[in-house]
Amino acid sequence: MSFKVCKKNFCILFFLIFCGGCITKKSNDEHIPDINPNNVYEKAELVLNWQLQHYKFAKWTTHWYSSTFFIGLIEFSKVVEHIKGVEKAYKWSEKHDWEIQRDILNADNLASGQVYLQLFEDTPEPKRIGKVKAVIDSLKKIGIRGRQLWSWSDALFMAPPTIAHLGKVTGEKKYFELLNSFFWDAKEYLYDKDYHLFYRDKRFFERTDKNANRIFWSRGNGWVAAGLVRVLQKIPESNAKYDEYMTLYKEMMDRIVILQPKDGLWRTNLLSPEIYPTPETSGTAFFCYALGWGVNNEILTEKKYKNALVKAWQGLTSKVASDGKLGSVQDVASSPGGVDPDNSELYATGAFLLAAKEMYIWSRNFQ
Repeated sequence: MSFKVCKKNFCILFFLIFCGGCITKKSNDEHIPDINPNNVYEKAELVLNWQLQHYKFAKWTTHWYSSTFFIGLIEFSKVVEHIKGVEKAYKWSEKHDWEIQRDILNADNLASGQVYLQLFEDTPEPKRIGKVKAVIDSLKKIGIRGRQLWSWSDALFMAPPTIAHLGKVTGEKKYFELLNSFFWDAKEYLYDKDYHLFYRDKRFFERTDKNANRIFWSRGNGWVAAGLVRVLQKIPESNAKYDEYMTLYKEMMDRIVILQPKDGLWRTNLLSPEIYPTPETSGTAFFCYALGWGVNNEILTEKKYKNALVKAWQGLTSKVASDGKLGSVQDVASSPGGVDPDNSELYATGAFLLAAKEMYIWSRNFQ
């Protein structure tokens, strides 16, 4: 073989190896963004620090928006040790004497119980759950149906995980039985079996929007999806309703992924995103959390759901300003509506930290 032919073959081989490698790398970069534990942690810390700096601790009541923040903060601290701000959850709980607000029939007031139960698992002092236990015990005596007690979708994040967690830490089956009786009646009331989504409340059972579509609120379904995850983390697999909770969760995730816009961020009106076209981050964060948990626990296949999960996280982080402010949060609401790109809320930071926890685990195990 002549030197000329050999040189030609070498050049072809070099081109294939070098350029082929470049093409492969470019393709991978386009489809697999650089998401790793370090940059997930850095983004979460940035958002958390902004939040801690911009809300006065003295004004944080035991209502659901503060509770949701602390739920997310404590969950994230389980994967990243020494995260700033966890001590505030203890101070907040002590300040309010581990109390549930007086209206025990309002599910929103039970969200603080999730914080107390999380802290009880760290240090099992009876005072940390005594008042939560008393309130939930009293619900059993009232004789009320689930659809009366939890008649709006948000309630399925606020109350069911609290009852499930109490059942777990006490080992008493009566709490799981109480949960099942309330939850499944509320589900039958609010869930649309054709769309695999929850109505926010009875106002929307027969309503349609200007596109003649049914009205399903993004954050309302985000509350439910996140609540289901938190119930499934606490309820034993031996429970008679465990498989039904899991089936409901999977049905919702399948539907939510189909409805995800190309930029990864869901709009407030799930079936008619163009009506309120501004992306919304609180609902997206809850969906990201729910998807991430499913993938991390091999309940949802990584192959099928990875793209939706990555897009959701990328979308969320794109709405974090350089100072850490998480924007594009719909204000406190009870239906789809407009979104101020500059608006941030305490509960959205909590949802972001829940999502960050699952993304931290995913990036460590799958990337």
